[in-house]
Amino acid sequence: MIEVCCALIFHQGRLLAVQRHADTDHPNQWEFPGGKIEVGETAVECIGREIQEELGIVVRPEAFLYPLVHDYGSKQVKLYPFVCQRGMQELCLTEHQRYIWLNASELGQPDWQEADRLLIALTRLEQLHWFGQDDEDGGKKQCPAQD
Repeated sequence: MIEVCCALIFHQGRLLAVQRHADTDHPNQWEFPGGKIEVGETAVECIGREIQEELGIVVRPEAFLYPLVHDYGSKQVKLYPFVCQRGMQELCLTEHQRYIWLNASELGQPDWQEADRLLIALTRLEQLHWFGQDDEDGGKKQCPAQD
């Protein structure tokens, strides 16, 4: 079983979703950012490292949701979800092709990968607690070119 962490990152009343690249094992599907827990690493350490690597931001975990297990057939994952608030840094995608900020009413629109879709369904009421006012950030930016 693969143990992974993901971050439900809220900012000004919206939830962050990131889209995988076409050449990945879940092509073009949307997910919550995160990744595999490394040997000797705690879930809290993992979520901080993964978000820094994938998005270039620092997050503050505010809540830990109950882990879930999902069987993809070819692999089984145990997902440790964290509810996080983002810092003020600009997002800089390194592992994904796009990101969007979603209102609560928009959660059903993206083509989520299966484990994330299950997480949304199981935590629907808890998620609504963290949604607040909308912001105007459409969030489809890419990182500026880096040297």
